[in-house]
Amino acid sequence: MNILKMPKIIVCLLLVFSISLVSCDSEENYTIEWRWTFFTDFGRIPRWSPDGSQILFGDDRPGSSALWLWMPGGDPSMLSDSLPPHNWDYRWSPDGRKIAFTSPGEPGSPDAGVWIVDVEGETAEKLHDRGSDLSWVYDGSAVVVRIDQPENGIPGIYEIGVDYFYRLFIVEGYFPLCSPAENLIAYSSSEISGKLFIIGSELVDEPVSETGALNWVWSVDGSSVFCVVNDYTSGYIDWKIFKISRRDTSWGTNNVAQWAAFPAPNRIGSKFAFMRISNGIWRGLWLHTFEEGERMIANYGQNPEFSPVDDRIVVNTPNGGIRVLEKP
Repeated sequence: MNILKMPKIIVCLLLVFSISLVSCDSEENYTIEWRWTFFTDFGRIPRWSPDGSQILFGDDRPGSSALWLWMPGGDPSMLSDSLPPHNWDYRWSPDGRKIAFTSPGEPGSPDAGVWIVDVEGETAEKLHDRGSDLSWVYDGSAVVVRIDQPENGIPGIYEIGVDYFYRLFIVEGYFPLCSPAENLIAYSSSEISGKLFIIGSELVDEPVSETGALNWVWSVDGSSVFCVVNDYTSGYIDWKIFKISRRDTSWGTNNVAQWAAFPAPNRIGSKFAFMRISNGIWRGLWLHTFEEGERMIANYGQNPEFSPVDDRIVVNTPNGGIRVLEKP
């Protein structure tokens, strides 16, 4: 289980739970319908470029915290050899020309804050000296981050301009994730076991999930959000994935998977990959299609992400390494 995808206090909670998990992941193929193709022997938390041509991933080998670019079929290359450490929240810009990430540290330290990297020129610029849990605004004009210790104002979610710098307070929330298609932000009401809200819609004052929202991801077309819910404070472990769909001027919520985590929807949210959990064991990578139901497609596949353009899923292996799963 790779818990680095989860931020801050959620990481601690997942670490406690993961101690009791036993992994049944293996290096064997599970089905001929989906097959493994390209791979690296290091790296975690892969992210497809918007055009599906490259994969960005992080490195957590001892003494390294680099970011890498990989075109499947070729060799990975380091994004830059002079970047500060990353917080595992690196994100492609909507046009694929830039990559933003945050670096840990106290406000005012040389590395800490929000960084923007020009992919072609491999140049890095520090945008702001504080912030974490980064996401791009859909048009690429700004990034959204959580700031715990603003130099003035109150802690919460802020929008920071990229080309024209500004800082705008949005809401007292946590873990923001912007819609790829319009000016909406999904966020949690609490750092621990909060409910999911979507700001910028008519339901800003109403939660769209149960208590215990852990992580969420938008479909590329912005039509839906897939959210894991597991309320640790209840004393009962029950991992569920909900699909939260746009319905005219409201949102509808449906429970679409039980004992499941790390949802990865395709472009339009008509299917999604996820990791199954059963009896304290990770039970491989599964695919849910709304016409055919669920089936296991691989014996492993942490931190899955669907390609934004076709039927390919990128994952990291249990011991480090990036692999691509394709449907011929």
